[in-house]
Amino acid sequence: GKGSVARVCRLRNRQTSQEVAVKILEKHPLETRRMMPQIRREIKVQGSILHRNVLRLLQCVEDDTHFYLLMELADSGLVDLLLRYPQRRVPEPMAATLFGQVAEGVKHLHQCKCIHRDLKPENILLVGSCPKICDFGWCAELEDRPRRTFCGTLDYMAPEILFGEGHSTAADVWSLGVLLYEILTGHTPFQYPSVDSKTFQQRVHKAEFPYPPWFSNEACHLVHRMLVRPPQSRADLPEVLRHAWLDMHSPKSAEKPAVVPLASNLCNVPKVAEMAKSMSRPELRLDRAKTAVPRRPPSPERERRQPLAFRQPTSPVLQPRLVRPLQSPRRPLNMRDPTPARPPVRKVVPMSPYRPFEQKSPRTVLVKVPR
Repeated sequence: GKGSVARVCRLRNRQTSQEVAVKILEKHPLETRRMMPQIRREIKVQGSILHRNVLRLLQCVEDDTHFYLLMELADSGLVDLLLRYPQRRVPEPMAATLFGQVAEGVKHLHQCKCIHRDLKPENILLVGSCPKICDFGWCAELEDRPRRTFCGTLDYMAPEILFGEGHSTAADVWSLGVLLYEILTGHTPFQYPSVDSKTFQQRVHKAEFPYPPWFSNEACHLVHRMLVRPPQSRADLPEVLRHAWLDMHSPKSAEKPAVVPLASNLCNVPKVAEMAKSMSRPELRLDRAKTAVPRRPPSPERERRQPLAFRQPTSPVLQPRLVRPLQSPRRPLNMRDPTPARPPVRKVVPMSPYRPFEQKSPRTVLVKVPR
């Protein structure tokens, strides 16, 4: 892919056959836009975070003109997943599985003293069936005083960032609430592109948005707790991860994982080690000598039966038809005859492809004379 300041390519190691994604950034446009500190902060933060729901930065190479960031290769993105469903609405069981993993990744970022500040579907990729948070261009380190940088995307921007009131980790919780609303409905709650800027700011300031009728009560309560106007009254990530809506769609036990029947094939990553361990238990092995089913001995009536190949036809009409081909004499084949039969020779009359006009026979023309 290609963006405003970077392009992404796929690389394959010829020795190990491992495929990675490389993000190439040209330094000159970054220096012109004064984005060099932002890019170096992104490299520092993403390279220091190791979590299964955060896209891993494998290596960074720099020369005089470019940055080369080697990262995990993602199969698709959250936007591609939303487009697979009618009206971009993901069912609640699937949305809970997806949203819970993204919230776990954001919680790990906050524990590492980092704020993302630009959470949206475009910045969440899918590596197999696991969502990964990417694009740390607007990330910032947590400080004692709140940040006041105007950054992010308007549809997902927290009101404290939009109105310049100073923001912290609660801004990511607001963005997660907008993301969850969009996953369940197919559109953002405040719909900035379809309304003017003044109406959008009023809706965000009052935190007014409709709840669709197909929302469950638990989903409405979770979205309501995350989209609270005062940041200090907003739910934090531990409260979000303990919510009843996520527990309702989570596996009840390790033996019976929650399976979501979806065409997108996005589900919990199977635990291969536990599956292999359970398959190697001695009580699951079968003894063929004990479990073999004995064969039934043949009955005397079955032995007295005449095989089908030697049965005589019972029909008087069918019997001569079967016997006649066997009684007909066979024609001997002379394999040593060197003179095979030749087809009759036909006389070929040569015809010239071209004849002068003078040598052609005159044609007879019939003219109808009126009486």
